[in-house]
Amino acid sequence: MKKIVMFVLAMSTLGMNANARTLLECTTVGDALSSVQVIETSRGPAIRVIDLDNSVTQYKIMMGDLTKIRNGRSDTLIGAKNPDQVFGGAIMDAALMRVFPGQKEAYLSANKSVYFLNCRK
Repeated sequence: MKKIVMFVLAMSTLGMNANARTLLECTTVGDALSSVQVIETSRGPAIRVIDLDNSVTQYKIMMGDLTKIRNGRSDTLIGAKNPDQVFGGAIMDAALMRVFPGQKEAYLSANKSVYFLNCRK
């Protein structure tokens, strides 16, 4: 029974990510990351970070205006792996992404690093 529950949970998570709509995609100049995406899913907007080994980390966007991103404007997005992990004025396991005017460049702070990104819609 436990295997069936785990399989159903895995398939439902995969399905939600498969239907993601990419609003903005960015890459690092070098080989620090494979890609960074601002996406909309059935579970809400997120920052998706894909490492070179194709491992994926997703941060649910808690602060920021996706309307600005959709319209090609700049904004600062804050996301968390687990939005319930807010303690004492801090968000644990978080990412902060600053998208600059024109959406050609962005900075991402995540994984204890700051990444300099080139972006395209």
